[in-house]
Amino acid sequence: MHTAQPNWVDYLQFRKDTTGGRYRIENGNEKPFNVKRLCVGNEMFGDWQLVFLQLKQYIIKHNIVGKGNVGKGP
Repeated sequence: MHTAQPNWVDYLQFRKDTTGGRYRIENGNEKPFNVKRLCVGNEMFGDWQLVFLQLKQYIIKHNIVGKGNVGKGP
């Protein structure tokens, strides 16, 4: 699984004793951001777009990102 998105959740939401929390503090934000909702991203509607995905591939991407966030929270 690609790790960038779960790492962002760690950065935004977790305490200072996690890797993401330490990076957030180093960047000047002591407290977690208390994000209430994260979105997977927009569907790409046309093959002229750089990262266009057919519906089947988009569903796979969506499910991978969602699984990376199950149980994530402060």
